[in-house]
Amino acid sequence: QVSKAGAVGFWQFMSGTALLFGLYIDGEVDERYNVEKSTDAACQYVKSAYAKLGNWTNAAASYNCGVAGLQNAMNAQGENSFYNTLLPEETMRYIFRIAALKYILSNHERMGFRLNEEDMYKPLLVKRDTINNGLGSLVDYAKSKGTNYKTLKVLNPWLRDKELKNAKGRNYVMLLPID
Repeated sequence: QVSKAGAVGFWQFMSGTALLFGLYIDGEVDERYNVEKSTDAACQYVKSAYAKLGNWTNAAASYNCGVAGLQNAMNAQGENSFYNTLLPEETMRYIFRIAALKYILSNHERMGFRLNEEDMYKPLLVKRDTINNGLGSLVDYAKSKGTNYKTLKVLNPWLRDKELKNAKGRNYVMLLPID
């Protein structure tokens, strides 16, 4: 999940942007891989971009090329709209992919997409364990919580090492399976 530009995680944040929107990154933890925190940060980004750029299409385009990148391209071309601005090909495709997905989701039955209950993923049942100290070995931690390292990492992909020293005493919420 690493883009050519170095963006990572579920919402493809560059490290600088991630930090601006409250995601923590170090050798043990990368919150760009935390589904809940990175989704909140992505929503904050889009709302912030909308406030700066004036409409949702520009905000969405900026998610791919950055607010400054979009503003620079529009200024250089004397435009204020995504639709009248020549942007990198990836950004141009990005917006139309969003529009196509929105159209399909809004018209799924007419488009021939019919999902039955058995086609859908079931929610994972998890419990939360808030920690603010070092755990040492994540293998040992997982075992102490009645699970295994693989399950711990699947539920917490933001953990980037085999141990969590947490020298800064940050608060983290570990997702653990409910038996």
